[in-house]
Amino acid sequence: MSCNTKGMRSLLSSIFYESGIACNVVSPWLQSITAVVISVADKRILTHMLMRRVPHLAFLWLGGAVLNIQEHILYEGKFGLIPTELHAAVWSGTTQSFMQEPIHPATNGHIRRSDECRLLYFIQEEHHTRWPICQWTPFGVTALQDTEIDVRLHADCAGHCLQYAGWKWTCQNGRVAYQMSDNTPPPNLPPEEPVVTNVTIDYQGLNHGDEGVSENATRSIFGWLRVEGFPPNEKKIHDWIYIDESDYEHP
Repeated sequence: MSCNTKGMRSLLSSIFYESGIACNVVSPWLQSITAVVISVADKRILTHMLMRRVPHLAFLWLGGAVLNIQEHILYEGKFGLIPTELHAAVWSGTTQSFMQEPIHPATNGHIRRSDECRLLYFIQEEHHTRWPICQWTPFGVTALQDTEIDVRLHADCAGHCLQYAGWKWTCQNGRVAYQMSDNTPPPNLPPEEPVVTNVTIDYQGLNHGDEGVSENATRSIFGWLRVEGFPPNEKKIHDWIYIDESDYEHP
């Protein structure tokens, strides 16, 4: 893992991810994190906060603090530049994307768009073989009649998920070494006592008019989901993802 710098960066950046945060509300979520972070002057307190955010990765943040790379990670995260790396995520047991979360059966003839994304990737549908860049869940539901046939076939399933198989190393002598998956559940850690500090949070940095990160995230995940276009029932569901045909007309 230490040789996988992209994976290490994604693990450190996982402090920003929160299950349930939809793509269209990412801006206020990240702005609130930034407001808290910039209010902490003591780097020791900040490091402790980052370590507690994802406890099983605390040792990485200890090293990050020694190398003083937290400022770089936090700066990029403020603008939504939060990488994901599936291999590092599953190897470390870290959730970095809504794609890693469980699937819910369809209800009342509709399927959550997040589950639609997962199924499209799992079945490796023609235009959905790559992992989506955006880790934030798409909002809303899709009528089953508007989904791909393979999605409809699995819409009532609840057991589909990604499962870590293991690592494979190709050694210099041509030998291949394997590390198989260990399905042992993580140990139950005792609840931590809340840490009360005298840090005053300055929320003046919140800008409700700046939704650039939310807009980019929304366009990214819907662009991945609807690469072949939007069904009639989804026309104009949001200004950020609807592009009028007149936008392509030249004067």
